[in-house]
Amino acid sequence: MKAGDIPYVVELKEGHSPGQYYRHGITQAVLYREFIKMAEKVHPWFAERGLVPDKCRAAVAFPELAKENKKHQRLLEQHKKVAKCFDVEIIELRINKHT
Repeated sequence: MKAGDIPYVVELKEGHSPGQYYRHGITQAVLYREFIKMAEKVHPWFAERGLVPDKCRAAVAFPELAKENKKHQRLLEQHKKVAKCFDVEIIELRINKHT
């Protein structure tokens, strides 16, 4: 993924518990971002596509947590606080469930 010359790593999470499983996504996103920034051997690949690896950003995306579920909302706030410490964006995806 990219925005202008900024490459993005996006860790997608779905299913399981929105607690520890989603929190691990933050760690994974940080590791992927730092790999891209530091793995100079892959920098030409990014440059060929007009991307600047040193600008790489990280995000974790998962299905929107239920607004009426206090536990899920508390977990979401905790995830946002942890993500902010590591400059990782949290993205909640609105999923249309067709039955």
